[in-house]
Amino acid sequence: RTPPGPSNDLLITWIYEEFWDVWINFLNFHKQNPNIIAQLRTIRNDHGDGILHMMCSHESLPLALIEQVFSLLENRFSVNPAGHTVLHQITIHIPTRNDIIRKVIAIDPSLPNTPDENFMRPMDYLSLRMIMNEERARYRQEEESISRALWTSAKVLALASMGMAEDALPVAHACLLAENVPFALKQRVIKKHRARLLLEKDVDGNLPLHMVTRRYADENGVGDNDDDDDVSDHHDFLFELIRKCPEAATKTNDAMQTPLDVAIDETTRGWSTGVLALLECHPGALQRRNLPMVMYPHLFARLAQERQHSTLFSILQSRPGVVYNHALR
Repeated sequence: RTPPGPSNDLLITWIYEEFWDVWINFLNFHKQNPNIIAQLRTIRNDHGDGILHMMCSHESLPLALIEQVFSLLENRFSVNPAGHTVLHQITIHIPTRNDIIRKVIAIDPSLPNTPDENFMRPMDYLSLRMIMNEERARYRQEEESISRALWTSAKVLALASMGMAEDALPVAHACLLAENVPFALKQRVIKKHRARLLLEKDVDGNLPLHMVTRRYADENGVGDNDDDDDVSDHHDFLFELIRKCPEAATKTNDAMQTPLDVAIDETTRGWSTGVLALLECHPGALQRRNLPMVMYPHLFARLAQERQHSTLFSILQSRPGVVYNHALR
């Protein structure tokens, strides 16, 4: 007859007291015991957290123990009463443990995009922690190592949310492109790390500005819509990125494209708002390439409306035939 296992209260105490070696030995000994496995799947503390949620509140949690528990529990990705998955729990309590974040995402890639009952995704909680830590780091130098770990976790989550491998993009590219990264964190990337990150290139020589321009040009290339809040947010974000790192508008990728080239090439009818922002920063780009003819009337109207006379003059100076060609139509 199989002897009874430890009580639920004792097992929970092992977690709270961080008796990890005891847990590892216990699981090794009972991994074939169906009664113990069934008990582990039903244990809850007073807050309704299961075994994994409780363990993932402890910074000292060994990765090997998490792997053991994952292999034993069929309900490993259940939610607690707050609607938090295990990944929510990790980003709230132990966000620097990017090794555990990687493990959880590898088992269930859908978790980075899963919201809780307050429509908060794991990246939202991580972003709040990162912003708070960055503020503390201004006064406490020892927080820098934590900051690096948090940025690594952000990169892992951002790329996982896009279904991309961790080495696919640098951290700034990942955080600026992923939809589940809150706007406040994107602003933090731009404001705090512009010198180091905004001129960093990916494997194809693209700066973050190339990538952001390509994405927004593709989404808005069918025509600008000032009544669309999402489009407006995209424009504001692009302007902020250009304002903080204007030299990025002059850089080319491995295909010898500037961000302006990308804005033109990725659209069919033209993205005049994005092109205008890039031209204001780098009007000399028109010396080396033409805009689609359909884009010029709207672009001229926007320039005149916003009193961007110097940019308008630069375009007419570099492309005097544009007005003549339109006059013949």
